[in-house]
Amino acid sequence: MAGAAANVGDVSRASAAPRSAIEGGWGTLGSRKVNAVKPHDVALLVAELRGKGLSAWSIHGVLTPLSALLQYAIEQEWTERNPVHALGSRHKPKIERKNRRILSGDEIAGLLAGTPERYRLAVGTQVYTGVRVGELCGLVWGNIDFDAGVCVSRSSSGVTVSASSRRRRRQCARSC
Repeated sequence: MAGAAANVGDVSRASAAPRSAIEGGWGTLGSRKVNAVKPHDVALLVAELRGKGLSAWSIHGVLTPLSALLQYAIEQEWTERNPVHALGSRHKPKIERKNRRILSGDEIAGLLAGTPERYRLAVGTQVYTGVRVGELCGLVWGNIDFDAGVCVSRSSSGVTVSASSRRRRRQCARSC
């Protein structure tokens, strides 16, 4: 193991994890060596964060960079496993994904009528295709197949999104 770089605090400087998450969320891990962190330690961290009143989504926001940091440590051969991946399902935060309400035709008409003309095309495109803002900003005319009634865009993460005005759906398929 590489001397001082084996401490979580030292490895964090080399990772892309946000500094605020490192300083504010990994208290129970302290300055432990990366290869000394066990799934039980991560479970204790989750329990500590729950005790502080953090939501499941906020805890997930701490575990994600921690897992990335530990994955980086594996790549550097500072440890052989990622204890976040080994965390049991009862310890992982359960994020509830709520179903989103679909606007009625009258609600869409009201929304578009109340939207300043400058933004009406963008809002209408989002409403009828389901694209997100980042996907909308990346649209070009070549993404639209008027004959098929389909709009295809590529998100910043490389996910291809296909949306149709007749049936709103999102296909997530990695593009090459």
